[in-house]
Amino acid sequence: MTRAAVVVVSPEGDVHGDTVSAALKDAAVSTVRLDADRLLRAEVTWTPHGPLRIGAHDGFLVDHDTTVWWRRPGTARPELDDALEVTFVQDEAAVILPGLLEASSVRWVDPPWVMTRARLKPLQLATAVSLGHRIPASMITGYASDAVQFAAGQVIVAKPVSSGFGIAPNVDVVAAAELAHVDACPTLLQELVIAQADMRVVTIDDRTFGWVRHRAVGDPPDWRQRDPTGAAFGPTVTEVPDGVVEITRALGLTFSVQDWLVTETGPIFLEVNVQGQWLFLPDAERLVVPALVEHLRGSHG
Repeated sequence: MTRAAVVVVSPEGDVHGDTVSAALKDAAVSTVRLDADRLLRAEVTWTPHGPLRIGAHDGFLVDHDTTVWWRRPGTARPELDDALEVTFVQDEAAVILPGLLEASSVRWVDPPWVMTRARLKPLQLATAVSLGHRIPASMITGYASDAVQFAAGQVIVAKPVSSGFGIAPNVDVVAAAELAHVDACPTLLQELVIAQADMRVVTIDDRTFGWVRHRAVGDPPDWRQRDPTGAAFGPTVTEVPDGVVEITRALGLTFSVQDWLVTETGPIFLEVNVQGQWLFLPDAERLVVPALVEHLRGSHG
């Protein structure tokens, strides 16, 4: 039985989980992959009196000496015919997975319940403001009259605060005639900021890595509409805003992917993408992966 030093919680096909797992193994770190679906096949056993066991005799023991990188738990896919039974197993796996790991007193990067809180966009904006950072003028409202008053004299964008179900909404300009639709669902409205570049910053513990994508005239507010793969991003060192680590820590995280705008008057904070994408950024595998491996190894190196 091998003692696991790192458990990577990430579903099959997640390139970030694949890449970091391979790097951990190259660094001779005892590593096991797990997600909600693998939980059904992993021969998991736990009692309150002993460590969590994943696998049979040649499996892994998980305890306080283990770090868990909680990237994406995925969804269980049981081989059952009854839809209600499938839903029940999925619900059970979604609770059992973090429950077993927390009961084993693992070191988290980062705890799933902390990450759930950190994903709250209103909290992110309020946190940035409390730390002295600039954000776009913002309002969440379900009242058309408030939306119209907020929009007076400025161009407004609507921004999703979730990943969406059924659609993956982008940030886009809102015409004045459309502001009445906020009565269907409270909506985050922000001023359209004229920026020279978009910036994505990865923070790992107290380290930062930054990339910028310079904007062209006529670019839409959401860079993904013009550049869906992020191919136009390039590395930056000197332009990473002060205080990005403080935002991460204030949200209770040790790892984050942040979006900022670069303007003539300084950086403007947009959001934190908790466990967001970063491998598409040039040279990220060389820069970020070793730093993340070091962070995950922690005191187990």
